[in-house]
Amino acid sequence: MRLRNIKAEYIKSVYLSDDIPKKTLPEFVICGRSNSGKSTFLNKICNRRKLAFSSKKPGRTNQINFYLINNQVHIIDVPGYGFAKVGKKEKNRWIDLLNKFFLDRDFLNGMIITIDSRRGLMQSDKELIEFTKNKNTVFYVVLTKIDKLKTMEWDVIYGDITLEVTYDDWQIYSGVFFPRTVRMSQGGAPRLEITRKTIEVNPDYSLDHFSPPDSVAYVHDENSAQRGRTLSQTLRMFTLSGASRPKLDALKLDDGVYLLSAKPLDGIYTMVVEQSDGLVVVEPGMNDLKGEEVIKWAMNKFPDKPITHLIATHFHNDHGGGIRPYIAAGAALVVHESAKEFYSMQINRPKSSVVIDALDRKFKKGSEQIIQVNPNQGYTIDDTLQPMTIYPILNGHTEDMVIAVIDNKKMLYAGDLYVSGIARDKRSGTKRGPDVLPYHSATSLNDAIIKFAIPIESLVGSHDREPVSYKDLIDYITD
Repeated sequence: MRLRNIKAEYIKSVYLSDDIPKKTLPEFVICGRSNSGKSTFLNKICNRRKLAFSSKKPGRTNQINFYLINNQVHIIDVPGYGFAKVGKKEKNRWIDLLNKFFLDRDFLNGMIITIDSRRGLMQSDKELIEFTKNKNTVFYVVLTKIDKLKTMEWDVIYGDITLEVTYDDWQIYSGVFFPRTVRMSQGGAPRLEITRKTIEVNPDYSLDHFSPPDSVAYVHDENSAQRGRTLSQTLRMFTLSGASRPKLDALKLDDGVYLLSAKPLDGIYTMVVEQSDGLVVVEPGMNDLKGEEVIKWAMNKFPDKPITHLIATHFHNDHGGGIRPYIAAGAALVVHESAKEFYSMQINRPKSSVVIDALDRKFKKGSEQIIQVNPNQGYTIDDTLQPMTIYPILNGHTEDMVIAVIDNKKMLYAGDLYVSGIARDKRSGTKRGPDVLPYHSATSLNDAIIKFAIPIESLVGSHDREPVSYKDLIDYITD
């Protein structure tokens, strides 16, 4: 039966049990919890907007409503069970009405049970299903309100957020309602919208069509399976916040200076600098798991030296997403003053109900230490062993960029202003062509070095573990 050919009409409503009519035609009953979408479902299958009245208020259907379909079948809409905003007297009337109705019906052709997809299968739904089994009645379960389905997700920056998927522009294709437009938002921010211009109903296939040939045997490859599981976690939305716990690889750049990379690779190289009374970490990376592993590595390598400072070069997720474990460990956060509000929000967000981290467990809101770098001057972390100075950079990448310099080593950590192409050119023995303009970050970095008169010999970047010389930077800009 095609939905567009359905002829549906309202017959009558029954308010009292004594007025229930005898069965004269095949009957299908629509039932479900209050506000589960029974009336809306009836309107949809009959392709009518106001055949049955629906309401956001539970308990709108307070009587048994009879509808005639194609002069052949009765569809019966009954009051919902469970929660409804009505008094005890009214509920008792409903119970009497429904008991009488089902007792009079020795046989029903079918029961359609609507279940709110946001709530799932509840105890009252299970009891109704058992009832239909005892009546030897065929039942159909319909999941409703999928257009309002929201899922709680965890985001490395914002913590608990809702992932909402809405379906719109419903059309009938070969008797099936199907949404042409799908929209997805995360934390209220639009993420994805897809509109399908053409929709084709799948052809009928036999089960044999999907069976492999007898000559092909299934062999389980655990390594491939694990890669698939890791990838599904890694590619969550637009971050790698769901990646598996990494293993670290440490490269010693100089005495008391290490560059840490993570596997699975997060693309960010974190620098750890030893000072007389503690450690300075530059660039936390994109997730908490890496931060936790860096802290473990630091405790093993320098057991008597806590992490005193954390420097985040800018607020992009892959650079500043993993700050929370360091704050929980007592580190002061050093950032550009324009980024203070962003990081304060990230630190003081509500306690998660999805992923409980160290900061959720023991942090007191508002107790964080955030050191703001003035946009016109540097900030120095004084130390007798290895002092460090953090400088603000005017550039075209972000407004909140800072760089970190190990003063006595003349070594500069340049974040995204370091041009990894320099390192690639050195490895390959090639140079950019004369028609390629210098990358804007390279010129911005050199402008800052000149402005602040920074004595530099080597540069380290967030995305390439191979340091380069300051001369390499100049050659890259001027060649």
